[in-house]
Amino acid sequence: MTGRYEELAARIGSVGQLGSVVGALRGIAASHVQGSRGCLDGVRLYADTIASAIAQALALAPDAAEPPRTGHGASVLLLFCAEQGFAGAFTQRVFETAGDQVRRAHLLLVGRRGPRHATAQGLKAEWSTPAIAHVAGAAALADRIATELSRHIGDGKAGTVEMVYTRTLDGSGLRAERVSVLPLDLRRFGRVLERPPPLVQLDPASLLQRLAIEYLRAQLTEAILQSFAAENTARMLAMTAARDNIRRTMEILRREARIARQQAITDEVVELTAGTKGLGYDGPPKVEPIARQAPTQK
Repeated sequence: MTGRYEELAARIGSVGQLGSVVGALRGIAASHVQGSRGCLDGVRLYADTIASAIAQALALAPDAAEPPRTGHGASVLLLFCAEQGFAGAFTQRVFETAGDQVRRAHLLLVGRRGPRHATAQGLKAEWSTPAIAHVAGAAALADRIATELSRHIGDGKAGTVEMVYTRTLDGSGLRAERVSVLPLDLRRFGRVLERPPPLVQLDPASLLQRLAIEYLRAQLTEAILQSFAAENTARMLAMTAARDNIRRTMEILRREARIARQQAITDEVVELTAGTKGLGYDGPPKVEPIARQAPTQK
């Protein structure tokens, strides 16, 4: 039984080390979630500012907001997948939300887990890039994606661009969403006619084109940060479940270790007792009482 106790003690030590790793991963994920949420407020404010500028520019060019023209080629599908492991079915949900279009569209993937999942599904991505590891890399990644989208739709071979990314809901829930990105329908911004009108240095068409590019970058940056926050939320939830399982496992192992230790002590006592009997030892020697003699009479 001594060997059993030592085995349990070793397992308790290894499970405890695993618990430390899980706790560290959970803490890092929680920090990333908090950081991305702070940046999202600024990105949304920037997108709202660009949308307001587009509405003002449309008032200067009433004929600019025509129905968007689309190419005759296949659509482009941009999927934001997980970058690292321990995120559950994060990437699988993104592909499921994209539906059957993943087999017809030009597939662009963000996140290292995306190409692996695509290969497992018999799909091949035309382009892929790692996702961000920190919120500071969101703007640079948005520029890379925008450049790749321009390459795909610049020649008119690709018609529309849609993206699928995951956002965090209230209560730490996750939901994958499919959003149309290009062509940008300027009609949804409306027109805001101010008095006096804003001073501009560009013709309205060029101004709208540049504003549309900035709005696209804002959309991509928000999707990047939303996906980053959602992936780390999924990892945090997975680590929380792992932590709870580790706690239950530790309780079981400690209980079994106490039982094994008690049994080992009992076995040692029994063994020692049996050994002394084999040596002819029946306990301490008996001491005969000394007989008292009657006093001698003089």
